Amino acid sequence: MKLKLVSLIIVSLFFYSFYQLDQAKPTILEELMDVKEMTLNLPLDSIIALKNSGELFAAQLSYKTKTKVKRHWNIRLKTRGKYRKRVCAIPPLSIRFSKDELKAEGFRKHKKIKLVTPCLSNWESNEYILKEYLAYKLFELISDKHLRTQIVRIKYKNTINNKSMKRYGILIEDEDEMADRFDAKLCEDCFNYNESKIDQQIIRKINLFQFMIGNTDYSLKLLRNIKLLIPNDGSAAFLVPYDFDFCGLVNAPYAIPDPNYNLKNCRERRFLGSSEEDDYSNLVKSIFKEREKDILVYVDQFSKLSKATRADILAYLESFYECIEKEELLNYTPENIRLKELEKKKG
Repeated sequence: MKLKLVSLIIVSLFFYSFYQLDQAKPTILEELMDVKEMTLNLPLDSIIALKNSGELFAAQLSYKTKTKVKRHWNIRLKTRGKYRKRVCAIPPLSIRFSKDELKAEGFRKHKKIKLVTPCLSNWESNEYILKEYLAYKLFELISDKHLRTQIVRIKYKNTINNKSMKRYGILIEDEDEMADRFDAKLCEDCFNYNESKIDQQIIRKINLFQFMIGNTDYSLKLLRNIKLLIPNDGSAAFLVPYDFDFCGLVNAPYAIPDPNYNLKNCRERRFLGSSEEDDYSNLVKSIFKEREKDILVYVDQFSKLSKATRADILAYLESFYECIEKEELLNYTPENIRLKELEKKKG
């Protein structure tokens, strides 16, 4: 009996050591977090023509690492998303590496990375991509529970007609990798999840952040543009937002203001959280106020964007801080806006 127990312990220690060694390896995303430029050889015409087919397209990705090592990968691409897949010049893509190739090069198992592609066919697409990336980075200043992102300048080489173009793109961590990083389970079909089991501070952080950037294209209950993760250690579940292209900070030309909130344009703000003051909401407000300087400095120093664009974003964010200083969130709830509209009609 003792021999069996000792054997079990030895086997357990072996697998635990193997797991620890595997966890010490980087993922391909972690290497790409230091990459600034890359080349993507892809059958672009076919991808656009068959964007709704669910087909996987063979492609090649190449870049230089931080240490100047040249990498060449045979990858597969798959279109993803809904609205942007329908309206954008290049549909959003999922980059898929070979598990065997990753293992051979010493990387961990995670083989998928999301790529936000340019929606417009002209140079202006860069501005909108950069602004959306900025939204992701600003959320990082507010919450340690976030998706990892990297902005890269991509040379798209169309293997169908040999034409090429350079555009910015956003590499976004796959949700499975994020869940692994936080030692949590991704809850995909947990609509109307019991809110009391979710970290109350992160709920209020997300609602206030979305208000700050002018975003109503999300839902905590329906998990629209929100990921719900349940930690394996039994601690409170938490939420991570994504997809900010419809927000006022980005102000994309294809973004449509939600008619349910009486929005005239995407720059108008609506607060979709609870406007009742409590300890959590007061704490979150204080966190945003403490981060004000960091947020404004980050925007001001984000030199990839033009000075005029940065000045516009700074003014937009400053208007948010003026609002929370005056504690006017109640005035921005959809319910109060509707009441005001009714009063106008009656008057």
